[in-house]
Amino acid sequence: MPSAEMKAYLYAGGTVLLWSTVAAAFKLALAVFTPLQLLAVSVCTAAVCLALLCTCTGRLGAVAAFSRRELAWSLGLGLLTPFLYYITLFTGYALLPAQVAQPINYTWAMMLMFLSVPLLGHRVLPLEWAAAALSYAGVVVIVLGQGGGESSGVDFTGLAVLILSTAVWALYWIGNARLKVDPLAALTLNFLAALPCCLLLMWIVEPLEPTLLGSIFRGTDRPAATALAAAVYVGVVEMAVAFYFWLKALRLAPSVGRIAPLIYFSPFLSLIFINRFLGEALQPGTFLGLACIIVGCLLQRFALRRAGKA
Repeated sequence: MPSAEMKAYLYAGGTVLLWSTVAAAFKLALAVFTPLQLLAVSVCTAAVCLALLCTCTGRLGAVAAFSRRELAWSLGLGLLTPFLYYITLFTGYALLPAQVAQPINYTWAMMLMFLSVPLLGHRVLPLEWAAAALSYAGVVVIVLGQGGGESSGVDFTGLAVLILSTAVWALYWIGNARLKVDPLAALTLNFLAALPCCLLLMWIVEPLEPTLLGSIFRGTDRPAATALAAAVYVGVVEMAVAFYFWLKALRLAPSVGRIAPLIYFSPFLSLIFINRFLGEALQPGTFLGLACIIVGCLLQRFALRRAGKA
């Protein structure tokens, strides 16, 4: 029987592998679906998957143990993630090459640092400022590496929306810091709360065409069928299973610090899938910029650990 630590590494490795595939899945789904349509399909899939996970792992009782405040807070956080976060994230991916969007998404740790100052009263350490400067310099390197202009495929509206998504994600985690409840049960409530909003917004703004759905199920529109499979994959993997694996890894690991850095292998592996499945020619600036972002994130973790805050 593998030890608890070995199981932690296996779950963490599985998480890294799964998360490294989702950027390519986003773009495959967005080749046919709009961001709102992808949001509705993936959130619906994830809500079902998370509800099943809660049932199979006996976490439904944890939901019953929530106080009224905890229940209301968990449901309210669903308006941040998945609702608003994935709207902005998918919009950014729709407007940008995957090799640009995917690394920038990892700057959320820097955004969390900035937002924690006014919202949590944290003091930013000098080394953290240096880490943030390095990470955002990586964003500039990635954009310049694509040519830095509209002709290169770098849409600056998409860039702004994607950076906004990192702020939404950071706000979600700041909100979660106030909750001392079962994380899988809370995540399930987030998705169940967001699901009606996602479906209603899609139905009002960009409903799925019945002819498109008919062609998918008749098997006459292969690109649309691929997009639907990718959207379902996003819901199962990105929003449900990978998160569950990561929770398992954190609970089994003797120290969170031992497995947390493993997640930074994910964006480098993701570039392989982006190249293989999307056919994007990877630019040297993408690797250099991503390296700056990841080193910045690791430098921030080092600063916090040295200060005894992590």
